[in-house]
Amino acid sequence: MNTSHAPGKIRPGEVVVRPIERWDALTRCHHYLGFKQTAGRALRQVAEYRGRWLALLLWQSSALMCAPRDR
Repeated sequence: MNTSHAPGKIRPGEVVVRPIERWDALTRCHHYLGFKQTAGRALRQVAEYRGRWLALLLWQSSALMCAPRDR
């Protein structure tokens, strides 16, 4: 059985030290609103599949205070 193209698991992982620079650069380049910096405490994550970055995730404490802006 050839498993070279068998599906694997996509796993999120926290971004640490050096990849943060890559995460920031990719987000600046590809986010539809742009990206300058995080506001408040933040957790950056990357969804990986076979070692390749598929998605960038950002969780920020400031997002809890956006309701007035969104209204």
